[in-house]
Amino acid sequence: MSLTFEDIRHDGGTHRVEVEIEGDQCVLRFGSSFTLRVNEANLNTLREMIHDASRDLMLREDDLLRPGHTFEIPEKDFIRHVNQSHDEL
Repeated sequence: MSLTFEDIRHDGGTHRVEVEIEGDQCVLRFGSSFTLRVNEANLNTLREMIHDASRDLMLREDDLLRPGHTFEIPEKDFIRHVNQSHDEL
């Protein structure tokens, strides 16, 4: 039996996520609110889903940083950001 944990930050704060191996299953605990018990095959399915989501976010960031990519924001927001940047200088 092995146990690892990390404090994961999310939009509502921080959540402790624990991963424990019990026999032939993996127990994932998300704080005291949710527990997921899966076998190896389903753990790999979950891992692939998380990996794919992470890759999609990374590719999206790369796309946004691509030269020639334009951002459309309302003029008033643009002016507010310019003024804030100027004030910070």
